[in-house]
Amino acid sequence: MSAALTLAKNLKQFRESRGFSQEKVAAYLGVKREMISYFENAKRSPSLDFLNKLSDLYGVDLSDLLEENPATHAANVAFAFRADARNEEDLEHK
Repeated sequence: MSAALTLAKNLKQFRESRGFSQEKVAAYLGVKREMISYFENAKRSPSLDFLNKLSDLYGVDLSDLLEENPATHAANVAFAFRADARNEEDLEHK
């Protein structure tokens, strides 16, 4: 699988696993919801700044966004304790 498709799949998986809607993530980043959809469907590539913000929001390392192996992915997420305290209210700080 290409890096772009892996990134897109992982962005969607992390967002959904945190219970965030595309609308909430878009509002947090200050972009339109369609932009999040483009990222999650590999139609556009997010900037490094966006990737850093998303990895922080989802409580994962930047490298986890590009991880192809689901087993490694799951193990890394299990150790991402900083994500445990994130919730919908965190998205409304802007």
